[in-house]
Amino acid sequence: MSETDTTTTEGSWPAEAGRDASPPEPWLMRYGFEAGSIGVLFDPAQVTQVAELEGCCPLPNSAPWFLGLVNVQGTLVPVYDLARACGTAMAAAVRGQRKLLVIGQGARAAGIVIDGLPRRIPVHPLARGEGGVFPVPIAGHVIKAYRGAGREWLALDFHALFHELCEAASL
Repeated sequence: MSETDTTTTEGSWPAEAGRDASPPEPWLMRYGFEAGSIGVLFDPAQVTQVAELEGCCPLPNSAPWFLGLVNVQGTLVPVYDLARACGTAMAAAVRGQRKLLVIGQGARAAGIVIDGLPRRIPVHPLARGEGGVFPVPIAGHVIKAYRGAGREWLALDFHALFHELCEAASL
């Protein structure tokens, strides 16, 4: 378990599970964000910045979910709208709360448009095959699926995902 994981005890597990139920296994505290209807978990050590989504320069003839490049601390970083790439819509209530989450550093950095700010989420791992069907752009990059806060959360291989999105965006 990494130092960012915490396990809750039976007496302190999330209220969503109900008072009389017993937890299926220890709950883990992870960091996550939402991109449309997709819940994504991440390691906070991989994130370099959370910022307002502004100053993005679009590139002509690229995929509609590739928003362009943004200058992050002197490095040009590609910005992807993961929700749009997966064909999910963002809730109207969060349109004004969109943020840029930059994952990685230097040439390996990329930005993802997220709905609101990242937050800590109590989750428990799902058994292989227990989760739902994952959207095509991320399906091959799911490391593990979790359940928590009333939904499914996915841990992704961001480096491989960004490489595939870069190829698909015609860059």
